Amino acid sequence: MSSILPASGRRFNRVKTLELISDICHNPDQGNTIYSSPCISEQKLEARLALENETKAFPESLPERIVRQGKGFALFEKHTAAGNNYTLVIPPAPMPEDYHAGHLCPDGLVKLLTRDFLTAVVLVRLGRYAVAVAHGEKLVTSKVGSGLVHGRHRQGGSSANRFARHREKQIETFFTRICIHAREHIEPYAGKLDYIIYGGARTTILDLKKQCAFLGSLKQTELPSILDIAEPKQKELTEFVKRMWSCEVYQWVKEPGSSTR
Repeated sequence: MSSILPASGRRFNRVKTLELISDICHNPDQGNTIYSSPCISEQKLEARLALENETKAFPESLPERIVRQGKGFALFEKHTAAGNNYTLVIPPAPMPEDYHAGHLCPDGLVKLLTRDFLTAVVLVRLGRYAVAVAHGEKLVTSKVGSGLVHGRHRQGGSSANRFARHREKQIETFFTRICIHAREHIEPYAGKLDYIIYGGARTTILDLKKQCAFLGSLKQTELPSILDIAEPKQKELTEFVKRMWSCEVYQWVKEPGSSTR
């Protein structure tokens, strides 16, 4: 019988992830390694795994999660007397290439995790925002601020229409303020950025990107947004920068003759 941790897996920071894979790969000859760059569909991922004879080793919930994250993965298969122990790591940034080794090889993941990428960060919820540039987990420049945006008016009638128009103007002014500070803090680094990442409320992020031409002009790869954050304040910004470089880790055991499908 195969077993897998809850579908949400576990989240490890960079240090803990490096310690984990160092321990797993202590005896390189006792397993195999697969690195996969991002796949555009589950079908493409399934085909890639089939070529590596690993399709049946994957729990059903993982392919969808991997594709949705859009960053690929590193998979370490460690042989033991009781069966095969699998550790899958979804990294914080895309795996750059596909790779298969008949031994345990952490080098590609270590290289990715030990590089301090330069990343633009934009966090926004109506009423509060944070913009920053981070080098690895350290803030290089940042601005945290607020703007008046009234809550939705629930009553009907002409007064409600006037209130809605007033609120739309407040949101427009709020987005303009964010855009000004984003240009001020991010533009000096625009030519050197590796990535950009957004956090906050999904619809608010989308509306901001539509209004702010500067953000739309950035050509760097956009990492998947992190939506479950509190109001963007300095503490939340600092924690976000650390979190965005953490890894999702899944582990399961496949005993001889068992199947996860």
